[in-house]
Amino acid sequence: MDVFYLVGGDERMKSVKEELENDGIRVEGSIDEPLKKSGLQKADVILCGVPFTGDGRHLFAPKWQEPYLISDFLELLSPGQTVMGGRIPQPVIRSLEKRNIRWADYGNRESFQIRNALLTAEGAIMLALQNMKKTLFEADACIIGYGRIGKMLSERLESLGSHVTVATGKKEHVPWIESRKMKAIPYSELSSRFPDFDCILNTAPAPMVSGEDWKRIPKDCVLIELASMPGGFLDAPQGRVISGAALPGKTAPVSAGKIIKETVMEIMDEWG
Repeated sequence: MDVFYLVGGDERMKSVKEELENDGIRVEGSIDEPLKKSGLQKADVILCGVPFTGDGRHLFAPKWQEPYLISDFLELLSPGQTVMGGRIPQPVIRSLEKRNIRWADYGNRESFQIRNALLTAEGAIMLALQNMKKTLFEADACIIGYGRIGKMLSERLESLGSHVTVATGKKEHVPWIESRKMKAIPYSELSSRFPDFDCILNTAPAPMVSGEDWKRIPKDCVLIELASMPGGFLDAPQGRVISGAALPGKTAPVSAGKIIKETVMEIMDEWG
């Protein structure tokens, strides 16, 4: 049976380790302790966190006391090993392939992204409730973007009684949004509508709010960023935007870890 080695990650990976061990799989490494060269080199499968890196240079390992360079990590690997992680950068993938190391990005799997979107949506709602001065019931909420997270989030806010407006860049999204009793507007109308909202949740990984827009957004409007870099809130005033980065790892690490484990095992089963 393959030996797994855990490299960095957040609380989600602790849950992954527990899930795998419950299935009788041997898992070395920890999210709390730096990697050990001997343990890493003996492993068949190396599990990294999601994201694989936060800055493009170091492994994502927020609980380690010192950052660890991706380049140093790669030098420890050997042909025949397998590396899995979430959102692995292309330069890292090229380096793995050059070293004849098998890899898989579980973060790019459709099954993972759909399940993860649900957890992100629930976490975003929690952030909104914690920071708003009114209930979500009858609140005017704006969701920017109608991808996986946008769909999950908008439908759940609508079910809570929020007046939901979804901003989208795709015309084909409009009938889907309206059929779910929500309003749809094109991105071009966003700026003029900003004064109407009690909360704005961005899921689009591109600048959507900038410049004069900040004067139009009410001071008590709650802004939550859910998209990956560069995000949608450009030049935001200090402390104005609430970060929803890695929300599943903060609000539901056990459930999020189970999703990662299931996705990893799906990949292993496909490989045979």
